[in-house]
Amino acid sequence: AKQAVKDFTARLQGFASRGASVKYGKEARMPVFSQDPVDQLKNDLRTLQGMRELENEREIMQYFKAAVAAADETVDREIKDNANRLLGKARMKELQNLVAVKCWQAFDERLSKHKWMLTLSHYKTHKALVQTETY
Repeated sequence: AKQAVKDFTARLQGFASRGASVKYGKEARMPVFSQDPVDQLKNDLRTLQGMRELENEREIMQYFKAAVAAADETVDREIKDNANRLLGKARMKELQNLVAVKCWQAFDERLSKHKWMLTLSHYKTHKALVQTETY
């Protein structure tokens, strides 16, 4: 990026340098910029980068929302499948463990296409959300 700025500056200065004197008509001059072109370019690039980062963040959040929804649906399905059954303490504990395993499988399965997502802080945050709200 620094090299591109240097190249742009060199071209701009070359363009701005005075050429041979004009024989006919008025001499053309460099336009007056309200902001230095280099600074304008830096600001534009920073703005574009910031917009792209926000787009990426939104996309990542969509994957995590889908993973949370999948975990929630899995827990609901397991509970509905066993809703009208009378269960003892041991069987209830087994059901809780089964629901927990299936919940995390559904959550992780939604993110499995993008293994790098498991290293993001969003992973821990959403996993805690599932743990507190889903089961």
